Amino acid sequence: MHYIRLLRPPTVERHRGENVLKIAITITTDLSDAFLAPDDPVDLTIIGASQGHAPVPVNLTPSRIPKWQAGMRALKFDVPLPAKPAIKTIQIRAANRDIAALTTSDIYPGSSDQGLILPVYADLVSGGDNKLHVCFRSLRLPQPDGTSTVNTLQVEEEMGESMARHIWDGGLTTVSLVANLCLSPDNSGKQKPLPLLSSILQQDGALNILELGCGVGILGVGFARALALSPSAQKRGTHVLMTDLPDAQVRARANIERCVAQIGLSPSDKTTPVSLDFEDLDWNDGKEGIFGAKVQASTWDLVALSDCTYNDLLPVLVQTLSALHHTCSERGADTKIMLATKPRHSAEREFFDLMRADGWKIAEQTAVRLPVLYSEDQAVEVYMFSKN
Repeated sequence: MHYIRLLRPPTVERHRGENVLKIAITITTDLSDAFLAPDDPVDLTIIGASQGHAPVPVNLTPSRIPKWQAGMRALKFDVPLPAKPAIKTIQIRAANRDIAALTTSDIYPGSSDQGLILPVYADLVSGGDNKLHVCFRSLRLPQPDGTSTVNTLQVEEEMGESMARHIWDGGLTTVSLVANLCLSPDNSGKQKPLPLLSSILQQDGALNILELGCGVGILGVGFARALALSPSAQKRGTHVLMTDLPDAQVRARANIERCVAQIGLSPSDKTTPVSLDFEDLDWNDGKEGIFGAKVQASTWDLVALSDCTYNDLLPVLVQTLSALHHTCSERGADTKIMLATKPRHSAEREFFDLMRADGWKIAEQTAVRLPVLYSEDQAVEVYMFSKN
């Protein structure tokens, strides 16, 4: 997967009697460790959306088409803005629909052997003064049976090339898989992957999901967004609690607020069909069974984590998972663990050794193929763990 990234906030300047939007981007992988190097230039399209309840899309690059070429590390270009309608938000995407990731279904189950490029969106701030340097991603979700409304998953992230406070492949692919499990009917006659995970997401009683190491929050927000649209989930309460270190709180809470604004979820009221919240959790505390009030307030059917096996805290992570299981089992819950990871280094296998040594077993697993443009295919692995 490649990502279009804004290197700085787009700015509007007056030039020769017209407003001009100045943009600087790069196209790179999730960890910003490789730039897109296409055999042929990749045409880009910039779509503007006006303000209002029914924004009108406007192609801002009908003739002056920006192109990304091999060897580029950055691309800067100017886009003339129309006098009317006033443009509030822009989308920068690959012009070729076959390589543009516009829906979760493009990612999973996927319909192409080609790799994809994830578009980027940005709101135009008055005077170009976006002090937070924030952009967002938006993907259309599958439409549940009998509905025609277009629903999207939106997640903010920070601008720039740093891998911090960004969406990574593991979370993006897993949330696309979750959306498929919750919202796409199986008309093919083939069994969907991860039946244990599916049964948890479709259970009749209240459903509590805890996420560890949420980062910007794509997985937790994705669970909440998909379950809020699932007919079965609307019949019972679903509570999603995202956790991470305190420095992740600002972006995670911003994405909770964005999700709340989209579909009217409650950040903490469990009387609504779906609630979504955040709490600090340091695994060094978790390994000792020390959890915050929100974690302690519920028993957890599912503990989910994605892109968390790349650091040196694997022993305390496993101990935290076991402490959570122990706490919940004392109250009658049989907590399962869902891990999503894109293998990057053999050292990550230590996590599985530690889990096995601590009494965890792999209950089911699947690998989601992840084609990459002009490179070898990759995969995101998803595991369900259980413990006696």
